[in-house]
Order: sequence, then C-alpha cells, then structure tokens
Amino acid sequence: MNNKNKDLKAALYVYPAVFVIVLAAGLLSQNAYVYAGEPATPEECYDAGYRNGQNYPFSSEGYEECDVESKFKDGKNQYSEGVLDGCDDVEGNSREECEQFMEE
Repeated sequence: MNNKNKDLKAALYVYPAVFVIVLAAGLLSQNAYVYAGEPATPEECYDAGYRNGQNYPFSSEGYEECDVESKFKDGKNQYSEGVLDGCDDVEGNSREECEQFMEE
C-alpha cells in the first residue's frame, strides 16, 4: 500500500472520530448552566429552566436549586415556570403537552 492510500485510510477514521468528539462536547455543554453553579436570582432560575424546556431535559437538580422561597416569584418555582414557557415556545408544542411532560 502506498503512502497516499495510508493517509486516506487514516483520514477516513480520524476525521469522523474528531467530529463525534466535538459534537458530543458541544451537546454536553449546552445545559451546563444549571450544573455549573447555583442560580442566584429568580430570573436566573427562570432562564435556566427556559433553556432546558426548549430541549425537554428537565433537571431535578435545577428544580431543587431553585426550590427555595427566595428564588420564587409569585409563589412559584421559577425554574419550573421557565421549563413550561420554553417548552411551550417550541413550534408544535402546546401548553397542555408541556404541563403533561412536567407531570411525568
């Protein structure tokens, strides 16, 4: 086998592997906000929930971090409210579907 064929064969394995690693790293960091540190305000709890609601990854950790009265607004957990609103804003979702998702 000549060097050109070896290089091509190596490229066929290396480039897809690098692509998968970069893609995985990007997906894993997408929701890192909730886990990186405790949200300090009701607004940060809502924003974290909203971002998660767009992709359906409800985080019990995010909920628990925001489940303290000082981070409530109008007596509601702002993380949960954000998840509902984020889910509802996804095209094709209804509020009822999002509430049902939250109950699961």
